[in-house]
Amino acid sequence: MRDDKHFDELISRRFDDGSPMLLAVKIDDGDTRGLHPLVIALCERFGFLDSAQVHALEAWRSARLRNWAGVEVGGIEVLE
Repeated sequence: MRDDKHFDELISRRFDDGSPMLLAVKIDDGDTRGLHPLVIALCERFGFLDSAQVHALEAWRSARLRNWAGVEVGGIEVLE
């Protein structure tokens, strides 16, 4: 049974008709390395996060890719 009190606390945005605005993400290649940057960017774009929350998550906005020797060989970031 769903606890509506706690469910409502999780929903920070609603459509005009009052229904909850939810976010679901599917990473097509099956890896999660781009998940954090993407979710943060989408939450910021759709107003789920305020500026203080975005600032607190800044370290998660991009990901550095390193090879087996620890050398940085690329990165992941969300392009607008």
